[in-house]
Amino acid sequence: MFSITGPARKYIIIGLAALVLILAVAVIVFQVNAIRDLRAEVKEEEQALEEARAYLARLQEHRDRAPEYEERLAFAERMIPPEPDEDRLLRYIHRLAYEYDLRAREINFDSRVDEDMYMIMPFTLEIEGSFRDLGAFLRHVYNGERAIRISDLEMSRGEGGGPATVSISARAFYSQGD
Repeated sequence: MFSITGPARKYIIIGLAALVLILAVAVIVFQVNAIRDLRAEVKEEEQALEEARAYLARLQEHRDRAPEYEERLAFAERMIPPEPDEDRLLRYIHRLAYEYDLRAREINFDSRVDEDMYMIMPFTLEIEGSFRDLGAFLRHVYNGERAIRISDLEMSRGEGGGPATVSISARAFYSQGD
């Protein structure tokens, strides 16, 4: 059998101790890196969890506000009907004119303009009456029961102090439906 004696034994023990020490340091470095990577992953997961919680809170807030959203949708659907419904628009304008003691003299519809989610229905309107009543009429149209955007307004005073005449270029809207 082979036996190691003297200084060689001392060098082998020192070499083995150095090898064990190097392996221990390598294992510790590996474990420290693994722990650092795990902590980074935990931090990312915690951040993702916080984002998910914030998203859930927003969704719950939207769920809680669903009645308000439904009310706003119903309002929008009333303001922008699914069909052009020109007759209803004409009745609306004539009713407002009557309520404000005005006379709707002429209403003409122009060609429709196709937008992404709705159609634009341009029209011109000539109406006459007092300045005060015309102002009230225009406020009512602006805040009324149908989405109408006035794009141009020309006002002229009647001869000899007669009623004022207003020529209005406007746009009504309707949805294109699904």
